[in-house]
This record gives sequence, C-alpha cells and structure tokens, in this order.
Amino acid sequence: MPETSTLLHLSTCHVTKQTAKLLDGETDFHMAKHEYGWFVWVDSDVAVRGDKDWPADLAACVAYAHNLGCRWICFDRDADEVDALPKYEW
Repeated sequence: MPETSTLLHLSTCHVTKQTAKLLDGETDFHMAKHEYGWFVWVDSDVAVRGDKDWPADLAACVAYAHNLGCRWICFDRDADEVDALPKYEW
C-alpha cells in the first residue's frame, strides 16, 4: 500500500501512454512535471462528478486519491502500484 497523506505517491503505470503524453505537454490538469513523473492536484469536481475533458485513467486516480483524503498525487515511475487501480504497460 502506498504511503498516504495529503500527497499520494502512485506509479506512472496507473495512466496510459496517451495520458502520459498529455501530461508531458501543455495541459489544463492542474499539474507540474518532475524528472520521473508528475504532480497532479486532486480536483474534487473531477473526483466526485467526473469530467469529460479528463482522461478516464487520470480521473480514476484522482477519485482514488480524493477518497483517501489526499490533495495531490505524485506520479512517479518508482512509486508503488495499487491493486485497486488499473495498470497499463507502455
């Protein structure tokens, strides 16, 4: 189980290659890049109601983090994988 607090660490395997490309480019996903992944703000609107502009894989991670009471997700290639979330190979 990954460490949880206001920052949830998740493996980058929980987003698709297509979403990773979006996060590496210019986005409106309230995020910042780091060397091995991204920081994404846990937007409660996305977590609770979903958002058609957010990829489903990213929205699922945001909802998961929201349910744990986290405010941010740090996606990192070396972070733990979570059984409750889909995993994607890329």
